[in-house]
Amino acid sequence: MKSLEIKIVVTAIFICFRLSSSQAQTEPRLVLPIGHTGEILSAEFSPDNKYVITASRDHTSRIFEVFSGKEVHLFNGHEGIVRSAVFSADGQYTLTSSDDGTARICEMSTGKELHVLAGHYDGVNMANFSPNGKYVITASADKTARIFEVSSGKLIQSLLGHRGALNSARFSNNGKTIITASSDSTSRMYDLFSGRELFVFDGFKDILWNAAFSSDDKMILVASNDGTIKIYDTESGQELNVISGNNNNFCASFSPDNLKVLTTGLDRVVRMYELESGSEIQSFSGHSGHVNSALFSADGSKVITSCSDRISRVFDVSTGNLMQELHGHLDGVNSAVFSSNCKLALTCSEDNTARIFDLVTGKEIKCLTGTSRYIRSSIFSPDSRSAVFSAGFTTYLLDLYSGNLVRKFKGHEDFILSTSLSSNGELVLTGSYDKTARIYQVASGEEIQILKGHTAAINAVEFNQDGTLVATACRDKYVRIFQVQSGLEFQKLEFGNSWVQSISFSPDNKLIVAAGRDKNARVYFVDSGLEFQILKT
Repeated sequence: MKSLEIKIVVTAIFICFRLSSSQAQTEPRLVLPIGHTGEILSAEFSPDNKYVITASRDHTSRIFEVFSGKEVHLFNGHEGIVRSAVFSADGQYTLTSSDDGTARICEMSTGKELHVLAGHYDGVNMANFSPNGKYVITASADKTARIFEVSSGKLIQSLLGHRGALNSARFSNNGKTIITASSDSTSRMYDLFSGRELFVFDGFKDILWNAAFSSDDKMILVASNDGTIKIYDTESGQELNVISGNNNNFCASFSPDNLKVLTTGLDRVVRMYELESGSEIQSFSGHSGHVNSALFSADGSKVITSCSDRISRVFDVSTGNLMQELHGHLDGVNSAVFSSNCKLALTCSEDNTARIFDLVTGKEIKCLTGTSRYIRSSIFSPDSRSAVFSAGFTTYLLDLYSGNLVRKFKGHEDFILSTSLSSNGELVLTGSYDKTARIYQVASGEEIQILKGHTAAINAVEFNQDGTLVATACRDKYVRIFQVQSGLEFQKLEFGNSWVQSISFSPDNKLIVAAGRDKNARVYFVDSGLEFQILKT
């Protein structure tokens, strides 16, 4: 048994190496001008309000010109969802964080990647520059925050102590201290240069999503899923006030004058509290979905919100009255921010777009996107001279040197979710919402097999190493293995009580590993179909 466990570890390492090696072979490459093809999780103006940077589930970050809407730079180095993207205070650099366990610093003027900030063992949920632009702080699901030097990319400090994932980490405005918020229900304050833990803020009963300094650095605001917001003194660490009201505080922020606090929750109402008394002094209602974010304008006179009902709203702080509704998105709005001069608003949405609105007229002036065609899967050929990608119901073969579409592979009756190439580059395998997988000859485009049996959408498909078998992962909670030559089902592997999201053969073709929504991975013997191991996370 021990030798088999060692074999699985070696197999997993080999698979990861093979994937990372193939992804690294990006020359020559063709960058398709299609805009984001996944939900946009954050969007931010540059300091001069001329550009916008976005972060997306499609593993990319992009920079757009505000007034032309033109895509200026595409940052596609990450291998996982990009969670955050920000500009440095001087606008010279960009910083992104990703589920791939890295943060990356790029040069704004050229788009060149300068440093990959590695070392985390899990996804990086947030990354921020220090006010002077010399350092970066990262917050990771691996329960640590790390400080890096911008000029060299070197790790300076690892901030330890948390027992759960870090959801945010921010510098104080003077750049000397750092505040974190964690799923372990605590917030911690650290000294930048020594890495020493100064205070632990606890007593919460649920996850902490957000912690922030007041503009004068004298107070810290911490918001929890338990419905409470606590204010602490940064000199003594003492609790100054507790504000209760919203159910599950998704976010909270100070007003520019540090006298008020804004909160959002599950009750579809944004609430404003007086900091000194903790009393609710204003509410902003009218949302017909949960409110994802709420922020003050720079002068504190307005509040902008983003909502799952597809609308962003602007309110008057003094009266609570609705001033404008910003329409245009086709799906929930994840965030909304003011430009520094408060003349524009920037929103990002699950509809894969970011939009810029004129706050004088309330009209949309730019939609930052490229096409409605959703590219769900793509892969390089073994010789890196061509690429196969799926969009809609069709798969395409693209010559990377000429940029020409060489061939189309048709037959599916619904969206294609996954694509794979045989190791010799002669066959294409696709999986679709139509509950089938299909095998095509690359040279002719001919469909040679339709693989049936699944009763739901197929999330992932893969050839084994010698191209004799293919595997499919399905939402019907099964993995199926088919013979390529005959198209017959060879094995049916019951996964459990969740969708199967991904699959991979071992290099020796003897094992197959499948991962699902239940956060577990299961390893099976290919020949017998017997389950060998459950890898719990």
